[in-house]
Amino acid sequence: GSSVTVTFASGCVLRTGLTASGSVTVELARAASALDVMVSFDALAVGSRTLEGTAAFHTENGSVLGIELALTGATGSVSTDLTVTGTSGAMEIDGAATVTREGTTTMLSFTDVVWRLTECYPSAGSVTVTTGRVSQTVSFTSATPSTGTVTITQGRTSRDATLPAYGSCPMGV
Repeated sequence: GSSVTVTFASGCVLRTGLTASGSVTVELARAASALDVMVSFDALAVGSRTLEGTAAFHTENGSVLGIELALTGATGSVSTDLTVTGTSGAMEIDGAATVTREGTTTMLSFTDVVWRLTECYPSAGSVTVTTGRVSQTVSFTSATPSTGTVTITQGRTSRDATLPAYGSCPMGV
Protein backbone atom coordinates (compact mmCIF):
# COMPACT_ATOMS: atom_id res chain seq x y z
CA GLY A 1 0.00 0.00 0.00
CA SER A 2 0.88 3.63 -0.33
CA SER A 3 -0.07 6.73 1.57
CA VAL A 4 0.39 10.46 1.42
CA THR A 5 -0.32 13.05 4.09
CA VAL A 6 -0.81 16.74 3.48
CA THR A 7 -0.39 18.84 6.61
CA PHE A 8 -1.42 22.48 6.62
CA ALA A 9 0.67 24.48 9.05
CA SER A 10 -1.30 26.82 11.27
CA GLY A 11 -2.05 29.99 9.31
CA CYS A 12 -1.48 28.41 5.89
CA VAL A 13 -3.21 30.62 3.30
CA LEU A 14 -4.55 28.84 0.21
CA ARG A 15 -4.68 30.39 -3.28
CA THR A 16 -8.36 31.15 -2.65
CA GLY A 17 -7.37 33.36 0.28
CA LEU A 18 -8.86 30.99 2.86
CA THR A 19 -6.75 29.86 5.81
CA ALA A 20 -6.23 26.10 6.28
CA SER A 21 -4.94 23.94 9.13
CA GLY A 22 -4.95 20.26 10.05
CA SER A 23 -4.16 17.34 7.76
CA VAL A 24 -5.52 14.95 5.15
CA THR A 25 -4.11 11.46 4.65
CA VAL A 26 -4.92 9.23 1.67
CA GLU A 27 -4.05 5.53 1.91
CA LEU A 28 -4.25 3.08 -1.00
CA ALA A 29 -4.13 -0.69 -0.70
CA ARG A 30 -4.42 -3.13 -3.59
CA ALA A 31 -4.60 -6.92 -3.52
CA ALA A 32 -5.38 -8.78 -6.77
CA SER A 33 -8.48 -7.03 -8.16
CA ALA A 34 -9.45 -5.44 -4.81
CA LEU A 35 -8.75 -1.79 -4.09
CA ASP A 36 -9.18 0.09 -0.82
CA VAL A 37 -8.93 3.86 -0.47
CA MET A 38 -9.04 5.50 2.96
CA VAL A 39 -9.12 9.26 3.33
CA SER A 40 -8.60 10.55 6.87
CA PHE A 41 -9.27 14.12 7.96
CA ASP A 42 -7.48 15.17 11.15
CA ALA A 43 -8.64 18.51 12.56
CA LEU A 44 -8.93 19.86 9.02
CA ALA A 45 -10.14 23.45 8.90
CA VAL A 46 -10.56 25.58 5.80
CA GLY A 47 -11.89 29.04 6.48
CA SER A 48 -14.68 28.61 9.00
CA ARG A 49 -15.43 25.00 8.02
CA THR A 50 -14.02 22.01 9.89
CA LEU A 51 -13.86 18.30 9.05
CA GLU A 52 -12.81 15.31 11.12
CA GLY A 53 -13.13 11.59 10.38
CA THR A 54 -12.77 9.08 7.58
CA ALA A 55 -14.07 8.23 4.12
CA ALA A 56 -13.41 4.64 3.03
CA PHE A 57 -14.01 3.17 -0.42
CA HIS A 58 -13.64 -0.52 -1.31
CA THR A 59 -14.09 -2.59 -4.45
CA GLU A 60 -13.34 -6.23 -5.17
CA ASN A 61 -13.92 -6.05 -8.91
CA GLY A 62 -14.46 -2.46 -10.03
CA SER A 63 -18.21 -2.97 -10.44
CA VAL A 64 -19.26 -2.94 -6.79
CA LEU A 65 -18.17 -0.02 -4.61
CA GLY A 66 -18.54 0.07 -0.84
CA ILE A 67 -18.70 3.54 0.70
CA GLU A 68 -18.27 4.06 4.42
CA LEU A 69 -18.20 7.61 5.75
CA ALA A 70 -17.75 8.76 9.34
CA LEU A 71 -17.35 12.52 9.09
CA THR A 72 -17.99 15.31 11.59
CA GLY A 73 -18.05 19.04 10.99
CA ALA A 74 -18.85 22.06 13.15
CA THR A 75 -22.64 21.79 12.71
CA GLY A 76 -23.17 18.08 12.17
CA SER A 77 -22.05 14.69 11.00
CA VAL A 78 -22.65 12.08 8.32
CA SER A 79 -22.13 8.34 8.37
CA THR A 80 -22.83 5.86 5.59
CA ASP A 81 -22.65 2.19 4.81
CA LEU A 82 -23.57 2.13 1.13
CA THR A 83 -23.04 -0.25 -1.76
CA VAL A 84 -23.12 1.08 -5.30
CA THR A 85 -23.26 -1.60 -7.99
CA GLY A 86 -22.44 -0.55 -11.53
CA THR A 87 -24.17 -2.17 -14.47
CA SER A 88 -24.20 -1.26 -18.14
CA GLY A 89 -25.29 2.41 -18.14
CA ALA A 90 -26.73 2.42 -14.62
CA MET A 91 -25.97 2.04 -10.94
CA GLU A 92 -27.88 0.46 -8.08
CA ILE A 93 -27.65 1.93 -4.58
CA ASP A 94 -28.31 -0.02 -1.38
CA GLY A 95 -27.51 0.72 2.25
CA ALA A 96 -27.91 3.39 4.86
CA ALA A 97 -26.85 6.93 5.67
CA THR A 98 -27.31 9.02 8.80
CA VAL A 99 -27.06 12.80 8.77
CA THR A 100 -27.08 14.91 11.94
CA ARG A 101 -27.28 18.67 11.61
CA GLU A 102 -27.79 21.10 14.45
CA GLY A 103 -29.18 18.37 16.71
CA THR A 104 -31.61 16.81 14.22
CA THR A 105 -30.84 13.30 12.97
CA THR A 106 -32.16 12.00 9.66
CA MET A 107 -31.67 8.39 8.60
CA LEU A 108 -31.90 7.28 4.97
CA SER A 109 -32.26 3.69 3.87
CA PHE A 110 -31.68 2.96 0.17
CA THR A 111 -33.25 -0.22 -1.22
CA ASP A 112 -32.57 -1.33 -4.81
CA VAL A 113 -32.44 2.26 -6.11
CA VAL A 114 -31.62 2.07 -9.82
CA TRP A 115 -30.36 5.23 -11.49
CA ARG A 116 -29.55 5.17 -15.20
CA LEU A 117 -26.70 7.48 -16.16
CA THR A 118 -28.75 9.26 -18.83
CA GLU A 119 -31.80 9.88 -16.62
CA CYS A 120 -32.61 12.67 -14.19
CA TYR A 121 -34.14 10.55 -11.43
CA PRO A 122 -33.98 6.91 -10.34
CA SER A 123 -36.21 4.46 -12.22
CA ALA A 124 -36.69 1.82 -9.51
CA GLY A 125 -36.30 1.17 -5.79
CA SER A 126 -37.02 3.25 -2.73
CA VAL A 127 -35.50 5.51 -0.11
CA THR A 128 -36.91 5.56 3.41
CA VAL A 129 -36.31 8.85 5.22
CA THR A 130 -36.70 8.88 9.01
CA THR A 131 -36.46 11.99 11.15
CA GLY A 132 -37.42 11.50 14.79
CA ARG A 133 -40.56 9.34 14.86
CA VAL A 134 -41.63 10.28 11.33
CA SER A 135 -40.74 7.84 8.56
CA GLN A 136 -41.58 8.22 4.87
CA THR A 137 -40.71 5.95 1.97
CA VAL A 138 -40.18 7.48 -1.47
CA SER A 139 -40.68 4.88 -4.22
CA PHE A 140 -39.40 5.32 -7.77
CA THR A 141 -40.89 3.69 -10.88
CA SER A 142 -39.89 3.41 -14.52
CA ALA A 143 -42.02 6.54 -15.14
CA THR A 144 -40.16 8.67 -12.56
CA PRO A 145 -37.33 9.84 -14.88
CA SER A 146 -39.76 11.23 -17.46
CA THR A 147 -42.50 12.53 -15.13
CA GLY A 148 -40.76 13.23 -11.84
CA THR A 149 -43.60 11.35 -10.12
CA VAL A 150 -42.86 9.25 -7.03
CA THR A 151 -45.06 7.55 -4.44
CA ILE A 152 -44.59 8.66 -0.84
CA THR A 153 -45.77 6.25 1.85
CA GLN A 154 -46.14 7.21 5.50
CA GLY A 155 -47.68 4.53 7.68
CA ARG A 156 -50.68 3.16 5.80
CA THR A 157 -51.12 6.26 3.66
CA SER A 158 -49.62 6.64 0.17
CA ARG A 159 -49.76 9.59 -2.17
CA ASP A 160 -48.15 10.59 -5.44
CA ALA A 161 -45.81 13.58 -5.49
CA THR A 162 -43.72 15.32 -8.13
CA LEU A 163 -40.01 15.81 -7.54
CA PRO A 164 -38.72 19.37 -8.01
CA ALA A 165 -37.66 20.30 -11.52
CA TYR A 166 -34.05 21.19 -12.23
CA GLY A 167 -32.30 21.86 -15.52
CA SER A 168 -34.15 19.82 -18.15
CA CYS A 169 -35.56 17.42 -15.57
CA PRO A 170 -37.95 15.72 -15.48
CA MET A 171 -37.13 14.64 -19.00
CA GLY A 172 -40.67 14.28 -20.40
CA VAL A 173 -42.06 17.60 -19.23
